[in-house]
Amino acid sequence: MVIIGPVAEQIKEGKLRVWMDIDVNESRAAYQRAVDFVAARNLAYNLSSNRLEPSHDSSAETSGKCNRHCTSFTQDLGGSEKKRIKESLYPNDFEWSSKGRIALAMPPQRMVFELWADVAPLAVENFVAIVCGDRGKGSESGVLMSYRNCAFHRIIKGFVAQGGDFVKNNGSGGESIWGKKFKDDPAGLKVSVISSSNVSPFNPSSLID
Repeated sequence: MVIIGPVAEQIKEGKLRVWMDIDVNESRAAYQRAVDFVAARNLAYNLSSNRLEPSHDSSAETSGKCNRHCTSFTQDLGGSEKKRIKESLYPNDFEWSSKGRIALAMPPQRMVFELWADVAPLAVENFVAIVCGDRGKGSESGVLMSYRNCAFHRIIKGFVAQGGDFVKNNGSGGESIWGKKFKDDPAGLKVSVISSSNVSPFNPSSLID
């Protein structure tokens, strides 16, 4: 998860919107590994480019070879080459394959949430504060109160994803900006897609569903 900008910038039409970037199955590292592999091994495997994806090249614009109407891009690999990398080149390269899996494209990562402060004021205030990460360390745990690099500790396909335990990262920790727990917002229980997860009956903390 990443920290949003100033909360005021997220206010739109009376509703608060926040976003999180979710790194699923360490896809960022896997993608970067693929980029580095192509850059390092393109000559050895006779690839058509040393770039996995196209990259804007401003050198042509500043060298006088490109007028103001043109845009220059370096060449990227073709689909057949990417397929060869995934199916044979990378798996059979002992030095690189031992570093872990690769991803040739980044999956969608950003999730945008609209928060209803008029329906669940306590949960929204707590959630936004921890997303922003500007409240310092928790009074109970002594851990920085932020969702940055906080894992989803429990995922049930088609049902729920639970995370937000920045204390222990396993669901047994978590802390609110008012201490360990805070009271439920009763109205919010009936309408939410994202909600504060209860660590005990009617007592949520930083955990989210």
